[in-house]
Amino acid sequence: FEIGLNNTTLCSSAGAATVLAIKYLGPTVFPEPNDEQSDSRLRRVGVITAVTLTAHNFPEGMAVAISTMGSAKLGLKLTVAIALHNLPEGLAIACPLAMSKQYSPLGAVGVALLSGLSEPVGALLTLLFFRNVIT
Repeated sequence: FEIGLNNTTLCSSAGAATVLAIKYLGPTVFPEPNDEQSDSRLRRVGVITAVTLTAHNFPEGMAVAISTMGSAKLGLKLTVAIALHNLPEGLAIACPLAMSKQYSPLGAVGVALLSGLSEPVGALLTLLFFRNVIT
C-alpha cells in the first residue's frame, strides 16, 4: 500500500509541476493563434475526442456486462469504477467544444452524453448476443 501511495503522490506532484510550468512558460514557447483559428482547433479536438471516446466506451460496456454476468458484486465494482473515470472523459469532450464558441455549453454536454451512451449500448448488445455463450 505504501509503495502505491508514494508512487501516486510522486506522479501527482510531477503532473502538477508540469501543469504549472506549462501555464507560466507556455505562452512564451507556444504563441497563441488568432481567435478564429483557435476556435476551429478547439472544435476539432472536441469532435475527435468524442469519436475516439465513443469507440473506447463501447468495449467498456461489454466488460461491465460480462463481469456482471459472472458476479453481481464484481459487476457493481466495475460499473462504479468506469462511471467515475467517465467523468473526466466527458469533460475532455465538452470543454473544448464549449470553449470553441461553436457549441453552446448545453450542446457540448449533449455531445459528451451521446458519446457515453455507447457504453450501455455495448452492454446491451453483449447481453443480447453473448448471453448463451458466456453463461
